[in-house]
Amino acid sequence: MGHVLVTGCGLGSERVINALTHHSACTTSLLADGRMRFWDFLLDVDQHVRNAAIILAPLGFSLAAYLGLGSLAGVSIRALWIVLTRWFWQV
Repeated sequence: MGHVLVTGCGLGSERVINALTHHSACTTSLLADGRMRFWDFLLDVDQHVRNAAIILAPLGFSLAAYLGLGSLAGVSIRALWIVLTRWFWQV
């Protein structure tokens, strides 16, 4: 269930980025300061996509281990979670 939520968050954020980028590029009514606020917002939303990508790796390996489909198990999964969680907090 967690992998579905993380994927949805990542894809939803990507859709927002694509729609707003197209809007800001094609509109003629935005002045320079409005465009800059738009781009600042898009940079914040872009972090959701990056965070989802980081968290999807350990979720996928954990799900594969749970279903008996992966080669990683036990300590390896824990180590992957620790490394990628530290990376998540640094991004």
